[in-house]
Amino acid sequence: MKRKLTYIELDTHAEISLSFYELSQHFEKIDVTFFLSEKILRQLNIYDNHSNLLVSEPRIVKSQLSASHHDMIVLGTVHRYFNVFNSIAKDYSTVALVHNRNFFEAGRWKLFTRVVSKDAVYRIKLLLLEGLLCLPSVRKNLRALYVLDKTLHQPSSGYHLLPLQYKMFDDESGTNDEFTIVVPGEVSQKRRDYIGLFEQISAFAKELQTNGNFLWDGKIYFRLQLVLLGRKDPKQQIQGFELLEKQIPIITFEEKVPQETFNHWMKRSHILWSPIQHRTTFFSITEWYGSTKVSGNIGDAIKYGKRAVFTLLNINSTDRLISELLFEQSKSYDKQEYEKSKVASELENVLLQFARSL
Repeated sequence: MKRKLTYIELDTHAEISLSFYELSQHFEKIDVTFFLSEKILRQLNIYDNHSNLLVSEPRIVKSQLSASHHDMIVLGTVHRYFNVFNSIAKDYSTVALVHNRNFFEAGRWKLFTRVVSKDAVYRIKLLLLEGLLCLPSVRKNLRALYVLDKTLHQPSSGYHLLPLQYKMFDDESGTNDEFTIVVPGEVSQKRRDYIGLFEQISAFAKELQTNGNFLWDGKIYFRLQLVLLGRKDPKQQIQGFELLEKQIPIITFEEKVPQETFNHWMKRSHILWSPIQHRTTFFSITEWYGSTKVSGNIGDAIKYGKRAVFTLLNINSTDRLISELLFEQSKSYDKQEYEKSKVASELENVLLQFARSL
């Protein structure tokens, strides 16, 4: 008899919902029903023709759950609706994906003191209407906690890997004669070190101008271009941008990048270069990429089968070519390891292991 699992996403992370949905199509021992907000469904472009996809919202999700049996429930995001999720976690065998570990582990007093730190109107709404201070209770009532990347997999601390990242797209960089560096995500110095990145790409451009070409993965390239694949505020000035723009073509976007456009440039890119700022904040609580939070760019690299580098290069202590350093210091994700059916099987096994422990 198949296990019954329900996946709930009422807030954000539509791409994770899509991954779970696509992988669940390969399950043999688990039936999955999805309760998704209208916003999430709209982003996924999948609607009523799928009987296991149900439109939901915070005020009705509990009554929807009561209409059928659930062996286990997965909460995709717990950044809002804490009172609703606390009620669900009390009544059902529930697990959650954790995206910001320090926020998720915060106590009531820390959460309360952060309410007026920033975005006060929105945070007061979370406090008064959505049960912000219930978060510690949600955490206590959950049966298991999951994370999306191996770097955050720490069973001794209660965090387990939920394999959801797999290769979705074929590489099209071979059809692109211009060597294309892509930086996915909103253009903000707070998120990534764009100043350092522009400086190093400028040095790369000078090197190319001097040498005439460079070799990358067995192919010779004569031209270089940069794609900032996220919204860039036209009023925002980042040091080094104007100089780099005089050296190579830079493609930018003033609005949110449409998914088709995002897919186009990701598939045609030769490398993702995203020097992440290690320290960040969520709800005015410090988070650290690689230890309490995972960068979405790792998922991008896996999804599109791309080499990626998440730091600046150490170019000052060597006479090596920047193109060589970029290749050597970039990470390649094993396409066989992240093959869809393999990841689907691993995901189902993780979920079955949890179900058997109940």
